[in-house]
Amino acid sequence: MSATVVFPMAGDGQRFGGTFKPFLRIGGERFIEAAAAPFIASIPSVGGLVFVVRADHDAEFSAAAELERMFAGVPHQVVVLPGPTAGPLATVQGALGVLPSDLPLIACDCDHALDVSAIVGIATTHPDAVAAVPVWPVTVAEVASWSVAALDDSGRVLQVREKAWPTVPSATQAGVIGCYWLRDPGLIMGRIETGFADLLEVLVARGDEVVSVRPQWAEFFGDPARLAEAERGRAAAGTGGHAR
Repeated sequence: MSATVVFPMAGDGQRFGGTFKPFLRIGGERFIEAAAAPFIASIPSVGGLVFVVRADHDAEFSAAAELERMFAGVPHQVVVLPGPTAGPLATVQGALGVLPSDLPLIACDCDHALDVSAIVGIATTHPDAVAAVPVWPVTVAEVASWSVAALDDSGRVLQVREKAWPTVPSATQAGVIGCYWLRDPGLIMGRIETGFADLLEVLVARGDEVVSVRPQWAEFFGDPARLAEAERGRAAAGTGGHAR
């Protein structure tokens, strides 16, 4: 089963001084190019890309035109929202009108890149899953920068806490990478939560099957320190980019 990938890009970029973060560069490519590349490599498992931006970003940075240029030849749409939203989930809600209702939704931040092979195949590997997230090792010292999931031995999500350590005893703890697979896009319709991690906690609490996957690689560039670390990693690899 294919999926539609949505990149919510209506944030203020505060960690980078208030600029339009998707157009910042890591190596020779824009953040959004780095984030989208693994999904593009997975087409036709990915049915298309949807980029959601704000009108003021479009006016200041020519966001829609630049995205059209960057992703020419790739199935995609650009949705321009009139103004700021309450958070990533509300940003994706603004694009519901263009999303196929019969395809799963993947909502993915633009400030990381990762191996997406497992997440795009969830519908086949976990036929009962309602939602899925990629996870990454984190320490207690890093919790202020992550949502953290408690997992059972099979990888099922037992709890999700935003910037806090889960309280489930004897569970494995892992950081939630901001890339969320939902079997039914209608799951976000009318939701009042501001973030996808909050929605996952609601789904877990009501007993839905939410599962985790562990990507083979990931790189993070959501703040200046992480960007510098990712740049060092690319330089050490000697290729100018992640080995995808």
